[in-house]
Amino acid sequence: MLQFFRKHQHKFVGLFLVVLACIMMVSFGLDPSTMSGIKSSSQTTAVTVDNTTVSMSAFYKRVQLVEAPMKKQLGENYEQFRKFLNPEQKAVDSLIDEIVYADFFDQSGLGVSAAAIKTKVFEAPYFQSGISQASFSNYLRAIGMTSKQLEKAISSELLSEQLDRLLKHSSLPTDQEISAKIKRDNEKRSFSYMEISADNFIDDVDISDEAKLLAHYEQNRDSYREPRASSFSWVTFAPAEFMSSVEISDDDLEELYQAKKNDFFEKEKFQLKKIQVNKAGAPASALESMVSKSSDSKKADNEENVTDEKRLLAEELLEKLKNGADFTQLAKESSDDLGSKDNGGDIGWLYIDSLDKDTLAELKDLEPGKLTGVIGNDSSYSIYQLVAHQDARTKPLDEVKEILSAQLRKDDAPVYASAEADDFLHRLQQDKVPLVDFATKENRNSSSTKGMVEAEDTSAGVPLEVLSEISLLPAGAKQVVKAAETFYVVEVIEVRPSRVKEFEEVKNEVITSYKTAESVTLAKAHAEDLLKKAADLAALATIAEEEKNRLAAAGKILTDTTIPEKPEMPEGVPPAVAAAAEKAATEEAEAKKNTGPLKTTDLATRATLSGDIFADESTKRKLFTLRQEKPVLQEVISNNRTFFIAGLAEVTSESEDTLKEKEAELRKSFADEGGQRLMRALTASLRAKKNIVVNPDIFSETTVF
Repeated sequence: MLQFFRKHQHKFVGLFLVVLACIMMVSFGLDPSTMSGIKSSSQTTAVTVDNTTVSMSAFYKRVQLVEAPMKKQLGENYEQFRKFLNPEQKAVDSLIDEIVYADFFDQSGLGVSAAAIKTKVFEAPYFQSGISQASFSNYLRAIGMTSKQLEKAISSELLSEQLDRLLKHSSLPTDQEISAKIKRDNEKRSFSYMEISADNFIDDVDISDEAKLLAHYEQNRDSYREPRASSFSWVTFAPAEFMSSVEISDDDLEELYQAKKNDFFEKEKFQLKKIQVNKAGAPASALESMVSKSSDSKKADNEENVTDEKRLLAEELLEKLKNGADFTQLAKESSDDLGSKDNGGDIGWLYIDSLDKDTLAELKDLEPGKLTGVIGNDSSYSIYQLVAHQDARTKPLDEVKEILSAQLRKDDAPVYASAEADDFLHRLQQDKVPLVDFATKENRNSSSTKGMVEAEDTSAGVPLEVLSEISLLPAGAKQVVKAAETFYVVEVIEVRPSRVKEFEEVKNEVITSYKTAESVTLAKAHAEDLLKKAADLAALATIAEEEKNRLAAAGKILTDTTIPEKPEMPEGVPPAVAAAAEKAATEEAEAKKNTGPLKTTDLATRATLSGDIFADESTKRKLFTLRQEKPVLQEVISNNRTFFIAGLAEVTSESEDTLKEKEAELRKSFADEGGQRLMRALTASLRAKKNIVVNPDIFSETTVF
């Protein structure tokens, strides 16, 4: 096969590259909604590819095969992730690909030798100890295949492996491309830069031209919009208030009991008392057990002898019990189980699945009051007394009546709350008095907003979904509004319509917004002027020093020699408060100090660069094109309200030996990624030439495998 591909390699690679350009237009998965042509016989057919069909039985087996590793990895959580993992789709894809590639290999005249197939069979772990006709027949039965089916499957697998190797080989870049990428990815750089913050230009913005302020106001009218607001009163009808009012009949209880009967099933259980004798070095409690696992324990030289002694002790205790000793008293005196000895060995009721098989065997035919023999495990010997036994059962209605009644009250209380709210509203509308007055007359608590409330005001006193509905009601409206299971009878007192505030009302806000916006323009222009003077890093350092001095002189930044003023404090302020305020002022001043004319980033590769000047990938690419003969980037970097002028400070690269080590890793990565891309492209191309029909029933949520 490899000879065939080597001979036609350029033709195939050309095909792959063409398909790669189209791959985004061809779905790799199969969407059942796009499939058609399912006939009545599709009840037994899962997938059809041209004239080849896959039965539902084969599909179910493939789903199970796909699910097996998923279930192993996810365990009990598998069902929660099943719909995201979509094993049905994966099974369909794998079945289609098998058919598509089998046809491809057949049409290409490709095959593998019988010797290669035999070698592959012998590699199976099943035949590690040798192979015979009998063991081979058993193997075929185990995997559910005939000899011919196995031969075809192995042939397909070997051809796929060879195709995978070819595609990976076809994806390898040249030595020059590998070398260039390794150097590029492993080169480390640091950059020196100066910052120009728009915050330092806010006071320089000219606000004397009111026409510009008006234009800014008009451009941002919506930001000065005052939202609609309401003032209202309300009475709350919560379900909890009506729980006791819910009427419950025997029929209601019986109906719910039958519906939830499975919830009241109780497994077989035993009420027990226990005397425990620990073996040598065995922990006496769960806590001691945890501690012992985290520390080095020294085993006694005579541990085996001590264990025998403990067994004899347990048997002596059993003999005392058989001779009439009181179990409760003996447990208090002799048991090593710290959790039960003070209770006379009483360990309460234990369900059958919490007991080990040896204990269950002893308890199986035991009558209440009787004793087990001595039961040993890795850490202790135990003697049990059966106090009571209860077979598996479904609890009767009388025993769970209170639980069912509580459920019915919880379920029906919202209905009562709703009915009461509706009745209250009807009487309120008839009475034609304010809600607050009517609530007082009805002996119900009412509440009112403190002034106007907007739709998103979380302090209004009602849930946001209620507030959202109220905000749409006109003044004077009276209505029941529901949130979750609670009902609110509301009365809207006053409504303030939404409006855009007049310019004079918000002039100060407009000025602040205008200065914030214009300061960015001033800062960028200033940065661009400074960049024109920055021929190299030395010039950039000089410019940064001058800029630092200019800002310090204007009081916009502090220098290292600036002494921050102490904050003025009113008389009578406690010393501790004054000290805290002074400390905060000092910390703020330190934060405003410029530590140097230029800042320099740490040495890092393009992938690991971080910092404000690396605002996006485009900036990183541009910075990595800089060379030491032209170290300053000839454009201003912007990041929100801050601008940067940056230059290349240092370049380092890995040693040749290190680069050589990484070359092998990169070649494999290139081959794997390229091979996968070409395989996806080839698969899409081959599928596009087939008439593929998928039975939509196999994707039904109710399908049981």
